[in-house]
Amino acid sequence: MVRPRYSEIETMKRIIFFVSILFSSVVLSDESNSIDICELSKKSIKHEEARSYYIYGDCLYKGAFGQRDPEQAVEMWQKAIMLGDTQAALYLGVHWTFLSKKRHSAGPLLLKMSLRENKLKASRYLGLYFLDDGSRLYSSAPEWALYYLNNSYKEGDYISAYLIAYAVENKLFNQDVGDVSDWIKRGENLDSNKIGYNRVIAELKGLGFIDERIGSEK
Repeated sequence: MVRPRYSEIETMKRIIFFVSILFSSVVLSDESNSIDICELSKKSIKHEEARSYYIYGDCLYKGAFGQRDPEQAVEMWQKAIMLGDTQAALYLGVHWTFLSKKRHSAGPLLLKMSLRENKLKASRYLGLYFLDDGSRLYSSAPEWALYYLNNSYKEGDYISAYLIAYAVENKLFNQDVGDVSDWIKRGENLDSNKIGYNRVIAELKGLGFIDERIGSEK
């Protein structure tokens, strides 16, 4: 699959810039926004606690110590998951499903594992998975995409409303779920930062969450 992306340097710049608005709600937790918390989690991983592993991994992933280290972040999240942490499962699931250079088949399974405790975000990304890669694997993918995105929207997620609008616009569903403008309006009503439909979709494409070709072959 060809996924046009920003360059590596541009991607890093955009992740750092966008983290405070969109990307934080995409994958990273608010808990690791403080360098003090990051330093504390780094020191406390010696106690082998799940919470410390997933926060430290989050800090490494977004470059809180000055440089991003996704590979070590993955190691930290794996350790946290082994200790039963579902937040780490969510983060690693998103990374392996959408953001890593080499996709990992366990990504969607980790997203499902985190559904109970992380319904809004896990549902959003499972829905996006079924719109994208999952649509090539499952004939029922459009139904599952709508199911998960709608569940996330009902939890208050504006990004899922925008994604449903995008799917309607590109005729990715096989049923009538309303107008594009209606879903954009629903997203805008929840979009407290007023990012807007066009910018959200553009950034999700640029960061690799959405295949640029989705809809182009329709």
